[in-house]
Amino acid sequence: EITPNPASHSMTLTNCPLNTDFSILDFQGREVLNDLWVGQTIDISNFHVGVYLVKVNSPTVQSTKKLVIR
Repeated sequence: EITPNPASHSMTLTNCPLNTDFSILDFQGREVLNDLWVGQTIDISNFHVGVYLVKVNSPTVQSTKKLVIR
């Protein structure tokens, strides 16, 4: 789960295990961020307005969610 969504400056992954790989892709499939979820707020203030995909990949969780940045 992504909160808040839509977002503008930062976002948080909820119900996501710590030390989980995640990536954010623009809607053309280009990776704009690849990091490790450590429970911190993720700064997205430099991202352009639009729709993105957030992919989470761990042994227990694999999901892709839509993120709207305003």
